[in-house]
Amino acid sequence: QTPWSHVEALGVGWAMPLSAPQGFARVIESVAEWDDEKRNAVFMAARQYAREVAQDEGVLQANRRLFMDRLREQ
Repeated sequence: QTPWSHVEALGVGWAMPLSAPQGFARVIESVAEWDDEKRNAVFMAARQYAREVAQDEGVLQANRRLFMDRLREQ
């Protein structure tokens, strides 16, 4: 239930269901095996992706709508 489900395909993170803790364990084990070069490359890609998302007006508007909808429900 997240708009970030594509981050794994981009190589910048993971979106995993909370109902599958074994998936979290696998990712942690995998990342623990990365060397410094791989870790830095993923960090740099994730940082660049975050910058792009933070400046995307469509994403910002969608997030505003999401929060405003939730506030109206209360």
